[in-house]
Amino acid sequence: MEMWFLAIPAVTACLCLFVPSPAWKHRINALGGLLLPIAAMPLIAQVLREGPQVRWGGHLYVDALSALLLMIIVLVGFCAACFSLAYMERERQAGIIDTAKLGRYYLWMHLFLLTMLAAAMVNNLGLLWVAIEATTLVSALLVGFYGREASIEAAWKYILLCSVGIALALLGLILLYFAAMQSGLMTLNWSELLPAAGRFDPELVKLAFIFVVIGFGTKAGFAPMHNWMPDAYSQAPSPISALLSAVLINCALVGVFRFHVLVVRAVPGDFASHLLLGFGIFSMVIAVPFVLLQHDIKRLLAYSSVEHVGLIVAAVGIGSPLALFGATWHLFNHALTKAALFLIVGRLEQQYKTRKIARIRGALARTPWLGAALLAGILALAGAPPFGLFMSELTVVAAGLGAPKGWTGMALLAPLLLAFTGMVYHVGKMVLGMPSLKWQRSAAMVQATSGSPLEWIALLPLALVLMMGIMLPEVVREGLLQAAAVLGGAGR
Repeated sequence: MEMWFLAIPAVTACLCLFVPSPAWKHRINALGGLLLPIAAMPLIAQVLREGPQVRWGGHLYVDALSALLLMIIVLVGFCAACFSLAYMERERQAGIIDTAKLGRYYLWMHLFLLTMLAAAMVNNLGLLWVAIEATTLVSALLVGFYGREASIEAAWKYILLCSVGIALALLGLILLYFAAMQSGLMTLNWSELLPAAGRFDPELVKLAFIFVVIGFGTKAGFAPMHNWMPDAYSQAPSPISALLSAVLINCALVGVFRFHVLVVRAVPGDFASHLLLGFGIFSMVIAVPFVLLQHDIKRLLAYSSVEHVGLIVAAVGIGSPLALFGATWHLFNHALTKAALFLIVGRLEQQYKTRKIARIRGALARTPWLGAALLAGILALAGAPPFGLFMSELTVVAAGLGAPKGWTGMALLAPLLLAFTGMVYHVGKMVLGMPSLKWQRSAAMVQATSGSPLEWIALLPLALVLMMGIMLPEVVREGLLQAAAVLGGAGR
């Protein structure tokens, strides 16, 4: 009975499309966004109390890692739905979209949430592949939502690169299924593959994992397969950018991590860990120059996602209990912080009519709540204390320094410090700087605003990240430890 919440985004999507009134479209969207976390929380709590839950004849399997992803989906989905009310109404009143297009926006946004919920909960790895491919198809319509040349180009680039990647992941799945068949197991159900993984052909599993890492890694933003991210994040409506960065990449990461656990059991040695560690450090290094030299605020956040995904993947590659706890903690912190920042930046873009960093100056004086929120969000994302990302980054770096190869910690620390420098440099100019003579006239037209009460929902994820940096609640700590145990190969 607790699985009924899966119907909420589907019903919300259909109602938002067909009701004629814009006001009712907004209300139904907000109600669907509110009901989703309320309805999902009992299942998440049950998983943390009792362990993995199997439903619908074994088709759905929710363990602690799934519960962590579910928590992110429903929280970020709630914030994106509420923020969309004022954000999209402002777009409608400006003539950028009409009422019909508003309905299509809510349709695709809630179906996007549904596909990500499916990716978090399916037991069968083949169905996981289907769900992740479905997220691509639905979210591509949102990336190209405005119908401008740049947004359509970004949507096509997103579809092509991610579809090629997902095709490689399918080949990896086929190889894994063949390895399972050789051991007498005719299934791709995670709950059945896990205890039998030690009997699989190691060479087949290694080859399958390479294809899966490249395939799902394309969707997660591993360098050098990350090229779709800056374009897609910059062209999508900002609430959708929040979902792409905070939720979608984590769905792909969970696909990689499920396979990683199987490979660790099936393949002797450190093959899987070294592969993830290599991709993780490489992604962090590649992202740094783009962060330092960036001119577009939404593209800056996109390259930051590449860096943070690299850190999470590298932590799983290190593989110690401390590193795995740091990985789950950082995954949660990053999702909340990036969701908040994309919402804040979206409102800032509407105020200044630009995403160009050089054209956004004096935000703290001109739009005080936005300037303060942007400053707090960027400091959190850069890993400044007392925010939770500082603690989770410190945990991963400490695990790297304590690893058998101590250079791992230094390899993680160097790009983190460089990215911190770039982030603080950019936000300092945006929040405190003065516009050049060329832009003073247009900047002077930006009026101070206190923001719509619904837009203040963007501060909720930041407040949670701040709380987790100061005092990690025991229930959150226990959930993260259980998710880390799943990454380490435990059944719970």
